[in-house]
Amino acid sequence: MEIVKKNLVSILCLVVALLAVAGTFYPLGSKFDSLRDEVDTSAQAAAQLERLKSTPRTIPGIGTNGTSIPLPCYPTQDVFNWMNDTIKGKLAKQAADLQAAAEEISHRGHDAMTANSLPEPSNSAPFLFKDDYTRHMDHLKAEILHSCLPPSMPDIQEKINELLARIRLQEIRVNDKVMNDKELKEQFDRESKLLPMQLRIKRATQEKYRMYVMPEALAVTEPYIKESPKKPTPNEIWFAQVGYWVAQDVCDAIALTNANSNSVPESPVRALVTLNLPLKMEMYVMPATSQQNASGKTVADPYLVAKPDAAHPPIYTLSPTGRAVNSLYDVVQFTMTVYMDPQYVEIFARNLSKDRFITIKEMNLSPFWPSESELNAGVGQGQGGFAAAGGTNTVVTGYYYGQSPKLAKVEFKCEEVMMRSWTLSLMPPTIKAELHVDADKSK
Repeated sequence: MEIVKKNLVSILCLVVALLAVAGTFYPLGSKFDSLRDEVDTSAQAAAQLERLKSTPRTIPGIGTNGTSIPLPCYPTQDVFNWMNDTIKGKLAKQAADLQAAAEEISHRGHDAMTANSLPEPSNSAPFLFKDDYTRHMDHLKAEILHSCLPPSMPDIQEKINELLARIRLQEIRVNDKVMNDKELKEQFDRESKLLPMQLRIKRATQEKYRMYVMPEALAVTEPYIKESPKKPTPNEIWFAQVGYWVAQDVCDAIALTNANSNSVPESPVRALVTLNLPLKMEMYVMPATSQQNASGKTVADPYLVAKPDAAHPPIYTLSPTGRAVNSLYDVVQFTMTVYMDPQYVEIFARNLSKDRFITIKEMNLSPFWPSESELNAGVGQGQGGFAAAGGTNTVVTGYYYGQSPKLAKVEFKCEEVMMRSWTLSLMPPTIKAELHVDADKSK
């Protein structure tokens, strides 16, 4: 008992220690588990907060190169609102820049040929336009395409006459009798038969020529022939001007494709057979020009008169592209046929659309094997031609495409977009009326 009294404090401490050890398992054991879970949860929340704090954030890529801009602060609601306004503003600017670039590309190189000829020509402008139109079309053939035609029959006859005169110098006469008449006739027959093809080959292989342009592919017809007394109307001047712009773009694409050739047989595009564009309102891809509103009144089709920044849903019943004339741009349709090396068809198709708004809607390719009869009997008969408004069916013979050429006849159906930002100032009032142009909405 004395021992207990002397060690009472120690005994009490021992009992407390034993109770504490026992309490660790029961009932405090479950409490430790819950405390441990709470600590783990708090640690995870702290780590998540640290990640949210340290993770770099960027404004969504809105530049042309798709780069992102670092966000300098945490994205609160105010930051979200700022980002939304910024993106809308930048997208609007990009849309405006894109439209301005499209207008610049569409307008590039497309100017009126004659001063004061459009929209309402002065007194002398229509006749000056006829001269300029003929000169510009000749420029396309001679200077842009570097084209030629085979020697004409008068050309060949002239050379035959020269051959005959040269052979006659070889006559051996005795008492006014030609002693070698038979030999000279045989020589003349032999050389005169070869002469047409020799002339054709010589012209086709001259370095300054790269292709043929069939006589009516870029024809100038009434009322644009400068010798004609007829005065073209403002509408006729407009249609011819638009037609020239299309021809200019097509010829530039052909010239780019043939840039590295030195003769017709070396050229990818060896002949422009036809370039057909109706010089009248049918040149345009038009939606329905009118419809009835809810009250039964006939009004202009909303597609035509909608503001330029309004949505213009595609109309696939008119064109595979869905494009049609609207207040932002006009759509001009044309067809074209060329003879060319088939391995360059893809390159030529790309060049048609390079830096110009020409779209190929349909392309038909078939083999073209010029036979000896075609080479000598003429494969260039007129087929309506560029103007599709008259002209003559001139037959030109003797096209030389190379030794045993393997060519393709490629037929294109195309359309070209012309932005109204630059065409409206040149468009005659009657054309504007046909296109339902509203000047206030189109500016």
